[in-house]
Amino acid sequence: MGKSIYFAAPLFSKAEKDFNLSLAIALHHPNWQIFLPQTECAGSHEAIFHTCVKGVEEADLLLAILDGADADSGTCWEIGYAFARRIPIVGLRTDFRGTGDSGALNLMLKYACTTLILTDGAATISEIAQPLMTALMTLLHLPEPAHSRDRPDPFPSPRGDSEP
Repeated sequence: MGKSIYFAAPLFSKAEKDFNLSLAIALHHPNWQIFLPQTECAGSHEAIFHTCVKGVEEADLLLAILDGADADSGTCWEIGYAFARRIPIVGLRTDFRGTGDSGALNLMLKYACTTLILTDGAATISEIAQPLMTALMTLLHLPEPAHSRDRPDPFPSPRGDSEP
């Protein structure tokens, strides 16, 4: 069985859900599965909680979306739980606004992350996925297949520029 990545992110608006799903699709890889709570969890609030806790516990890595004026409280809890269980954490912030103690993020979140990726607020899904894919491969100790760099871009830039 492949590795498991828990995708911790806010999921309360259509925009958040669309971003999460688009990024999960862009990060698809045969050597791992992504646990996306918005698609994996259903039922009562208690059932959702227990399903998400189990998802974190079974994860080999946690990917946390840290956008917003302050990171989502549920995502922060998932980060703390993963950190306590010594699960590597990749933090992603695509929000250009400064926040927290370090200008980019609250210091507790910043230092809980094994890897922190800060991107331009105008970056495309593909531009965001590229450094994430590298970080995931590295932290999960998987070699990057040569063909992954040559596959067509599933999310071309709407700005008209092309990626290398």
